[in-house]
Amino acid sequence: MLEYMLGSGFLKSRTFFYMDCIAIYMVLLPILVGIAVFFVMKGRYKLHQFSQSSLFFITSVLLGLFFYEIYVRKGFDNIVVASAFSSEILAPFLNFYIVLVLITLVMWFSTLTFAKSDRKRRALPGVYSPSHKKSGRRVGVAIFLTSLTGSTFYWMLFIA
Repeated sequence: MLEYMLGSGFLKSRTFFYMDCIAIYMVLLPILVGIAVFFVMKGRYKLHQFSQSSLFFITSVLLGLFFYEIYVRKGFDNIVVASAFSSEILAPFLNFYIVLVLITLVMWFSTLTFAKSDRKRRALPGVYSPSHKKSGRRVGVAIFLTSLTGSTFYWMLFIA
């Protein structure tokens, strides 16, 4: 199984199979979050809560693996050598991506945390629904930007 995960990628990339899987997940993440929001529209609050928590956990783990691959396993300098872009372009883009990922994860985590405490007080759904909806929209935009930026960065590193 490990040999398969460390085999060459299927997206015509210069990286491992599991990195391609992470890239596909990040592209699909806004759609998956949209499906989780759809659960609320249908009144399936527990399913919404479970799916958002699960997506947050999976995203955190996969982004950790992505950054582990770039920083620890291969090293950023080794990856840049094979890329069509120079390190002068990729390094600031990577820094921007890291900041965006961290902001998104913090926003998402705080939204989940406040929702959990509001739900325990029986204020969600209810009194705090409008503020939770506004917070969710901000997180949704951040997730979309993270997905778009991550896909672009992946393309710059491993495909172009």
